[in-house]
Amino acid sequence: MSEEEKTNKKRVREESEEGKRCCCELCANNPAFLEHLKNITEANARIVNQLAKEVFDNKNAMMSLLNKLMTTVAEVQESNTRINRRTEQLGKVVKKIKTTSRQELDLLPLTKQIATLQDLTMKNFAQLK
Repeated sequence: MSEEEKTNKKRVREESEEGKRCCCELCANNPAFLEHLKNITEANARIVNQLAKEVFDNKNAMMSLLNKLMTTVAEVQESNTRINRRTEQLGKVVKKIKTTSRQELDLLPLTKQIATLQDLTMKNFAQLK
């Protein structure tokens, strides 16, 4: 770079700092640069709109999934309630069975005694004939 070019760049930079001149080739006075900025802005706007649409779609999809999940949770809770009721009923039945079994076990010796008495009664009755 020649000495003159260096001096010009330095002068442009100094003037730019003072707000008198732009130091870049693509300045606001360049129509091609302004068109380029416009194109970039439009492209960015399209991207932002697409992203907004995707976010909205994702939000709707997530809300739909959340609703399905809440429905499933409610169904599971309802099912658990039915299962708990049935378990309580079965517990009562088991308790009755255990009680009945204990009573039957308690009656077993009496049943044997009754059978023995019936047998003796039949023998006595047979002897009386």
